[in-house]
Amino acid sequence: MNYNIYLLMAWLATIIWTIKIFDQKGRKKLYGFVLGLLFGPFAVIIAYLIPQLSENSISEKKLYDKLLMLTRGDESLAERLINLEKEKNPNLNRKQLIKNAIERLEYDRW
Repeated sequence: MNYNIYLLMAWLATIIWTIKIFDQKGRKKLYGFVLGLLFGPFAVIIAYLIPQLSENSISEKKLYDKLLMLTRGDESLAERLINLEKEKNPNLNRKQLIKNAIERLEYDRW
């Protein structure tokens, strides 16, 4: 997934939020803008890490179960899809192969 738009939105939201806070306290908006530029990267890092952490926490078994659900319980089809991904990317671990098979299957269905 491409999270670039979300990262940009997080940074802009931080800038707008700090401008609003400083404007309410009667200080110059420039200070809020500068603080937003300084603290914006932290918001971007957090917005980037949250999806990464949730993706890594999914177990191989849950991914395989999802693949089985997508193949309507056909284990031989699921294994063929995993093996097809292994032929394309032989250095990936099984969890990543299953994940790629799911992504390819979902992409092909749409």
